[in-house]
Amino acid sequence: MSPRRLPQPSPEATRQRLAGLIDASPDAAWEESLPPDPSEEAIATAGGRGLPWRRESVLVVCSILLVGLLVGGFTLLRSRPVAVPSTTVPLAAPSSGGFAAARSSSPTPSLTATPSPRGSIAAHVIGEVKHPGLVALASGARVDDAITAAGGLTSRANTGDLNLAQPLLDGQQVRIGSTAEPGGEVRGPAATPAVSTAPGPHGSTPAAATIRLNSATSAELEELPGIGPASAKKIIAWRDQHGGFRTVDQLQDVPGIGPKTYADIAPRVTL
Repeated sequence: MSPRRLPQPSPEATRQRLAGLIDASPDAAWEESLPPDPSEEAIATAGGRGLPWRRESVLVVCSILLVGLLVGGFTLLRSRPVAVPSTTVPLAAPSSGGFAAARSSSPTPSLTATPSPRGSIAAHVIGEVKHPGLVALASGARVDDAITAAGGLTSRANTGDLNLAQPLLDGQQVRIGSTAEPGGEVRGPAATPAVSTAPGPHGSTPAAATIRLNSATSAELEELPGIGPASAKKIIAWRDQHGGFRTVDQLQDVPGIGPKTYADIAPRVTL
C-alpha cells in the first residue's frame, strides 16, 4: 500500500498564514507602542534649527582661544628681561674755587735727581779724547773703558801717570792730558766746595777746607796734618787699587796711617 501524500498549500495561503502568525506574536504589540519614525522632512527641519547653534559655539570657542593666545603672548613678552644700555654720566666740572683751589694749595713734590740704573755708571771724560763728554759704562768699568767709550785718544794725548786700570765710580770725571799739558787724573763726583776763611760770627776761625779722598791729588793730601809725600802716595795707591774709598774709616787700612794720624785727618776729609 503506497503512502498518502498531503496536498501542498499554495504560495498565497502560506503568505497569509505567516502574516497571521506575525500579527498574533508579542513583538507586534511592542512595535505598535513605539512612536512612529520621523519623516525625512522632520529630520531636515530639525537639522536646520541645530546648525546655527553649532556655528555660534565654534565662534565662541575660537574667540576664547584667540584671546587666551594674545594674553599669554603679552605676558611672555613682559616677563622677558630687556637689556638696558649703559649710559656714561659726565662728571660735573669742578668750580674754580673748589678743586682748583685744593690743587693749588697742595704741596708740590720736590724733584730729586734720578739715580743711575743699577749695574751702570756715568763718567765724564774730558781732555785729549776724540769725543769728550758723558759716557755710560757698566758697573766696575775702568779708566781705559771710559777712554774707549769716548772714541779713544787723540794724537796729542799723554796719559802720563794716569792709571788706566783704575775702577771708576758713578759721577767721576776722567781728564786726559796732552803732550803740552801732561797730568791726566780721575776726579771725584763733584768739585770740592769752597770754604770761607773769614772769621765766624763770634770771632772763631772756621774749619779748614775738606779734602775729598776719591779725587784729591797728592799735593792736596799733603795739606792734611801728618801726611807727607810718601803717605799721600800710599793713599792714592790704595784708592786706585780698591776703586776708591767707600767710607772714611778705610783710611786706617792704608799702610802708615795709625790711630793718631787718622784721628787728626778724619774730620777734614770726605768721600
